[in-house]
Amino acid sequence: MVVGKGDMLEWIAAWEEAGGESANLLPAVLTNPQVEVWGRYGKSGQLEGGLIAFRSPRVVGITNEFGSNEGLLEAVAAEGGQPICCYQRGERLARAIQRGFEVVGPLTVWLLDRS
Repeated sequence: MVVGKGDMLEWIAAWEEAGGESANLLPAVLTNPQVEVWGRYGKSGQLEGGLIAFRSPRVVGITNEFGSNEGLLEAVAAEGGQPICCYQRGERLARAIQRGFEVVGPLTVWLLDRS
């Protein structure tokens, strides 16, 4: 489910607890209409995992993933019908493949050193 504005503090706290840095979650990014913050809530109502999806017309980029993503990637993919682009490895990659996702190639990340 997409996290509402009132749940953002809970999402950010869970992200930090999982080792993420909230300084990267700038208000300009979070208020961008192409950015969706998703959360996975357990039976107890506690936030168990989350991710951020950035929708472009052709693809959805996934970032800031933490905790259990069971069902989140499927929900993101189903909502817009676009392919998903994300960096997965190890156990997360194995679980995504088991759930029907397909690896179609490597992900290249470009960095510009401005120093």
